[in-house]
Amino acid sequence: MTSDFQTTADAIIADLQANVAAIGTIPAANVHRYGPWDPQEDMASAGDGNHLAVWPAIEGAESTTPLTTGPGSDLVEQRFAVSYWEHIGTEGGTGIRDETASAALLTLQNAVRARFYVVANLTIGGAHHTRYLGCSFPARASGVRWFTLTIASFRHIHVV
Repeated sequence: MTSDFQTTADAIIADLQANVAAIGTIPAANVHRYGPWDPQEDMASAGDGNHLAVWPAIEGAESTTPLTTGPGSDLVEQRFAVSYWEHIGTEGGTGIRDETASAALLTLQNAVRARFYVVANLTIGGAHHTRYLGCSFPARASGVRWFTLTIASFRHIHVV
């Protein structure tokens, strides 16, 4: 049996690979699934290629709200981190910002976010409803450029 987390993560990855050109070219070895403890998170070297990760959010991965439809029924909210990162390129060695690369990252973030506003994706991975919650960018320079979107997936769970 596959977990809801796996089903949703796989569906998000498949959708992004099929519909966002820059994501579709990421090598399979650079697509990270399921584990926020991945030792390669936010690590990239020159020539390594870009990375995509979809896994449960570190904080607040799952919570429930009781439903009034019957005893033991809950609305389960699962939160996912959808992260993209790439090597910082020449910025690291020269100490000079690359505004073209930064602008391309912002454009890619918009393209990824847009996928969560497609009607078909409102129920991605078998959810009853999916919502985009927000995005984070780095506060300071590091070896990679990155962004992380937070997505909420809602499911109704009933006592059997």
